[in-house]
Amino acid sequence: TSGDIPNLFDEKQLDIINDKFKSVCMGEGLPTTKISMYARFIREVRNNLHLVLAFSPIGDVFRTRIRMFPSLINCCTIDWFSDWPEEALFSVGKAQLDASGVSFESDDQVKTIANVFTSLHQSALATTERFFEETNRRSYVTPTSYLSLISTFLKLLTRKRKYVISQRSRLVNG
Repeated sequence: TSGDIPNLFDEKQLDIINDKFKSVCMGEGLPTTKISMYARFIREVRNNLHLVLAFSPIGDVFRTRIRMFPSLINCCTIDWFSDWPEEALFSVGKAQLDASGVSFESDDQVKTIANVFTSLHQSALATTERFFEETNRRSYVTPTSYLSLISTFLKLLTRKRKYVISQRSRLVNG
């Protein structure tokens, strides 16, 4: 595409763009007409504007979008992300636990919990593969699922700790 969206800017905004790019055009020996300065602005935008679009490849919505907007395939760089290795799962789990602000008895306990997260995620991956082989239906376990597991664990842990403290207080105080 050209990078130019018609009527995107009103007159006041165009004047600001022209003021900013007048000196740029003069420095490059380009004419200082409105069209020339706007064309230089568009070139600058094309060189410096980068967009990241994230789509889930699951389901018909993705296929429909690709059919409706073929430039998503033709004019984009597509990075397909594969499963995280075991070391990455452990590292992310440990970092999330450390950053959570939830207190643990020791660093060994944090490592053990991160290992459990890693095992659960890998077990879920293996189960989804077995499910596909048996039913010929896809089910996906993504890195987002892994992060959601950690987040849910931390919320549940916090809630249960508060509950235990309140129950202990009731028991002690009668």
